[in-house]
Amino acid sequence: MLWTLLAFLAALIAWATFGQLDIVAVAEGKRVPSTYLKIVQPAEAGIVEEILVGEGRAVAAGELLMRTNALLNEADSRAVQADYERKRLTLRRIDAELGGSPFRIQADDPPALGQEIAARYQANLRAVEAALDEERARLDRARRDLAAAEQVRTHLAAVLPHYREQEMAYQKLVPDGFAGALMGSEKRRERIEKEQELITQGHLIESARAGIAQSEKKLAQIDSDARRALHAERNDTQAALDRLAQEVAKHAHRRRGWSRIWQRTPAERSSSKEPYC
Repeated sequence: MLWTLLAFLAALIAWATFGQLDIVAVAEGKRVPSTYLKIVQPAEAGIVEEILVGEGRAVAAGELLMRTNALLNEADSRAVQADYERKRLTLRRIDAELGGSPFRIQADDPPALGQEIAARYQANLRAVEAALDEERARLDRARRDLAAAEQVRTHLAAVLPHYREQEMAYQKLVPDGFAGALMGSEKRRERIEKEQELITQGHLIESARAGIAQSEKKLAQIDSDARRALHAERNDTQAALDRLAQEVAKHAHRRRGWSRIWQRTPAERSSSKEPYC
């Protein structure tokens, strides 16, 4: 029995050593790195072009870790700077219009943008002046109508007593037969017409005076509306300019940071790519 058990055990060991089973075992698992995992990513959104360090390498403070494509950042920076310059010149143009002073292009202004803002300044002045000239012409016409109506009223007021005297004289002659009734009626009609004309001229004078007052108010309103619109535009422009100034400062800070990192790595100065740390 002992030899039988020993032989069976030896056969089992040999089979376990050299035998094969057609069985597939499936189990879940994950790969774990043998060293510490380092996450390297840019602080700003962009395209990472090259990673300059590897796993396990010691790095010094200020050393380049990666490069990114700075094209998008530079485009954003130029767009913000252009918008900032436009708002800055627009604010000067508004101040010039409010102060009644000419808009002058300065040496540090972009030439094309300066010409554009100067043209806008001239167009605004011409628009306001055209509206004022139109209302001034209406005011002058109302004043001439008033002067003419006053002259006619003065003339009627001077000749009306003569027509009244003629009417009274004919009223005395008609009963005695020295003048016909038709002549007396005609003189009465002339007197009534002159009185009605005098009343009409009074209404015309009042209408002309009302037109003058309305034109004067319209002139003041045109100037007030223009200044109110300029003040509203100035508030909006100033708010946008303050916001853009912060954006310009942020982009300038980024460029200065890139410049400092660039100077710390002389071996990378000949590269055309912008470094990012």
